[in-house]
Amino acid sequence: MFALAAIAKDSSMAEAFVRSGEREVKRKVFKSRLWSLNLRTPLASRFSSETFKEAEDVAKTTKARNISTEEMAKLAGLHDWYLTAYTVFSDAVHGNIHDLDQQFVRSECDEEIEGVRSGAIVDDLHGLYLCASEILLKGLESMDNVFQVDTGEFRKSMLESLADAVKQYSRSSMHL
Repeated sequence: MFALAAIAKDSSMAEAFVRSGEREVKRKVFKSRLWSLNLRTPLASRFSSETFKEAEDVAKTTKARNISTEEMAKLAGLHDWYLTAYTVFSDAVHGNIHDLDQQFVRSECDEEIEGVRSGAIVDDLHGLYLCASEILLKGLESMDNVFQVDTGEFRKSMLESLADAVKQYSRSSMHL
């Protein structure tokens, strides 16, 4: 989304984005040279020597640097969204040690690890869904500005419904 918005604001960003992709090809080509023969052999049939040679040629000539998601967000004028919505919700695809710790089943007396859960923890997701809904609606407002689309009435209606849902959830969670 950030790359698309940055390109919509400045078409020269499309070239920078493509060059950034070539940088990634370069990284993969050089990393693949470190693979053991056991890994390379089964994959060799998927890549013709010509395909690999083209990727290597691109890798050798590429001077482009990698453009981070945060840089694209800044260029798109959406840095605040990067710092909020993206940072909060990207955890779903960027696992970390905290995620692993949440899966441990611990004893009640000494907090020793007794096992590992095999599924997601889905306790009390109402608040998360309400927050996510608000962020998505705010994101829609940003997209309106970038792409000159008007979803104002829809957003207004949805924000009113969301406000009602938040009030209802707040009242019900006080009784828990």
